[in-house]
Amino acid sequence: MLGACSRRQTLQFLLASAIATGCGTAAGGSRSAAGSSGRKVVRLAVQEQNFATIPLTLSQDLGFMRQEGIEVTVTIGQSTSTMTAGLMGGSFDLQIGGSELVVARQQGAPLIAIDGMCNSPIWSVVAKPGITGLDQLRGRTIATSGPSTVSTVALVATLKRQGIPPGSYRQFTAGGTAERFTAVRNGQADATVVTSPLEFQAVDQGLRNLGSLYDAMPNFASGFVVTTKTFAAHHDAELVGFSRGWLRTLRWMHDPANEHDLVQRVSKILKTPQPVIEQAYGYWLTGKRAEALFPADGKIDLPALNGAIKAFVDHGAMKKVTSVDGFVVNTYLDRATESL
Repeated sequence: MLGACSRRQTLQFLLASAIATGCGTAAGGSRSAAGSSGRKVVRLAVQEQNFATIPLTLSQDLGFMRQEGIEVTVTIGQSTSTMTAGLMGGSFDLQIGGSELVVARQQGAPLIAIDGMCNSPIWSVVAKPGITGLDQLRGRTIATSGPSTVSTVALVATLKRQGIPPGSYRQFTAGGTAERFTAVRNGQADATVVTSPLEFQAVDQGLRNLGSLYDAMPNFASGFVVTTKTFAAHHDAELVGFSRGWLRTLRWMHDPANEHDLVQRVSKILKTPQPVIEQAYGYWLTGKRAEALFPADGKIDLPALNGAIKAFVDHGAMKKVTSVDGFVVNTYLDRATESL
């Protein structure tokens, strides 16, 4: 298992390799691809498709991106470090990720965050039958996506708040949400964190939902849209168009009149029964959680980002950050907002 230091070294190696092979020209330069329809093609990488990423999938399913002249091609399933190296190397134009990307920026990657997606944690803790509370995870085995990934950092910070410090439980790296869920189901682990809507499916399959990390630490930004300064310098229109489509999607999601349509669409996209999506909608898209999670104005919540950064620093996965100035860039979103 890689420790926090080893993971930082791996990411640093990948970034250095990307820079050495010419990220300046590949990632930014004069690339101006157009799809068969004449729309500008924007290549985006995301680790997995789940309820947290529905702004992305809905923006395409509803046609908002196409209406803004943007054709988004999506690559799913790569690790954060591989996606970031691809972003730097020019394989991707945009990446959806969390505060790990601030670590990459500390290591020299010229990244900027342009749109908010999740301004709070969307993970929940699920456990084997018989475990009824977080306090019972002491001495247990927990499946994670890695020692210093954003979901692991959020979980460790949550458990510390519950009086369960690191070292009082065992961790092993299982992989993404589906792999972690399987590890609990087959007995390899006692508990894990999953992204919605798996916490509701877990209960249907006999596991226990111990609650969301949001309840313990709501100020923890867990996802946003990132690009490189180089790409941004040459693709202003694409980023404004993307931000317009993104913002239109978030506003549509927050309109209660669209609940039934949203549930139907997301059920089809995620290949998940509608009753499960209805539960996820009721939990995450109503009341105070809705605005905390998916920002209707599209902005990254700075206190929430700083909360996540603090957790990373406390975890030992990041050097102290004195300011996020220069990382969060609202230029494109502000122009999109003014023009809608």
